[in-house]
Amino acid sequence: MPEKPPSSEARELARIRFLQIAHALKPELVRSLYEDVLPEYPNHQEALGAWLRSSNLFEEWQLRHATHSIWMWDSEDLEYDPTVGWPYLSASYSPALQSLTPLDVAWDHLTPLDKAEEDALWRWDEYKKEIKAYYKALRGSQTKSGKDPDRHIRWLVRRRILEQTYMDISVKDPQARASEITDEAVRKGVMSAEKLVGLFNNEQPELECWHDDLTDIHYVVD
Repeated sequence: MPEKPPSSEARELARIRFLQIAHALKPELVRSLYEDVLPEYPNHQEALGAWLRSSNLFEEWQLRHATHSIWMWDSEDLEYDPTVGWPYLSASYSPALQSLTPLDVAWDHLTPLDKAEEDALWRWDEYKKEIKAYYKALRGSQTKSGKDPDRHIRWLVRRRILEQTYMDISVKDPQARASEITDEAVRKGVMSAEKLVGLFNNEQPELECWHDDLTDIHYVVD
């Protein structure tokens, strides 16, 4: 049986965690986006391309978040905050949850109390099913055992952003070193995280402005 692909919720959460962990492991990543690229806004394609290239950020979702961060800093007149790094990281929302109508369990005075209570509890049960399904999908982004659920994503950041070898990761990652994780286990963990986050390009695609809008920059996809 083919492996089930990750849910959209799990993939989005994994990408958010990738960016958060990237800031935690390499604080200068976001700081340089603020200090070196933002001042060039909106004529920042060359500076942005160099920034992306310096950390192997060759995916559209990474580029999209970088340009949104620049826009947030500029439009909201925000200062760089080293404690959080990125100016904004959205939550992961489920279309199923967003489509639910507001839950109203109040008695309408026309329905018998027993029937009204039964209907209210049924509606709440349906809400709980959607909520449980949503969080089950989110948990697909985490390792299933141990107290370090983000370790595979963290290893992926070390591999892609810090360009560490599997051996480097097994030695330099404190949790991996403490657990005596082997190089092969790290390799498998990185591969598992990449399946969840999405495959990575090893070369930077060409950047282009859509509709001749300098603020709307994307990677050219073949």
